[in-house]
Parts: sequence; structure tokens; C-alpha cells
Amino acid sequence: MNSASTSSNIAIAISAQWLNDDITTNTIVYTIDIINSGGGSVTLTNCYSSVRFAEKSAIDNYVMGETQTSRGNITVPANSTYTISGSATAYYDDSPSGFNVWFTSISPNIQVFESVFEPLIEM
Repeated sequence: MNSASTSSNIAIAISAQWLNDDITTNTIVYTIDIINSGGGSVTLTNCYSSVRFAEKSAIDNYVMGETQTSRGNITVPANSTYTISGSATAYYDDSPSGFNVWFTSISPNIQVFESVFEPLIEM
């Protein structure tokens, strides 16, 4: 799990797992928790979650095999957590070095990711 603190009493925690049914077709499932430890509500604007190849940054152009989901503006009440759950199909041949699950917002400026790797296949 990756966690990052931001301004405005906001912390982002991402947990991700790559579930496999064979070596070529897989699903990445993820949860993003946006934690507001402050006494007032906070709105994050222009939010996205995405699953990207490990070698890509948050601002690179998207290519086939990567996904992005608009989350719009997210308001997190005081002393509470807002949770996003999602999934994406991931192909080992497209990114043998793994994927990153990203959460980004424009204001406050947040770019946080958690790396996820192909699970070992038991023989």
C-alpha cells in the first residue's frame, strides 16, 4: 500500500492487487482512500484514477492498454474517508515490469501511485 500526505489535511492511500487466471490475461483491482483528518470539508477538483504501464508518469500520453477514469470533483467531509474502488484488465505482455495505479487531482495538486506486479504463478 502506498500513502502520501498532501496539504489541507488530506492523505491518499492506494492498495492494489493483480489477480491472475493465467500468464496473459489478468485483472488489477484497487482501492483508493482519500482521508481528511481536518476539521472542515475539503474538495478535490478534476480527479482521476488510472492504471498505467510502470514506466509511464501521470502526465504522459495514454496508450492502448492503459485506462483512465474521471472521478470529477470529490468532497471529503471533516474527519472522514472517501473510498474509490475500481478494476482494469492488465496484460503481462504489454508491461512485464508491472503497472501503477494512479490517483491525481488538480487542486490540491496530487499525483500518487501504487506499483503492482504480476503475481508469481505456481506450478
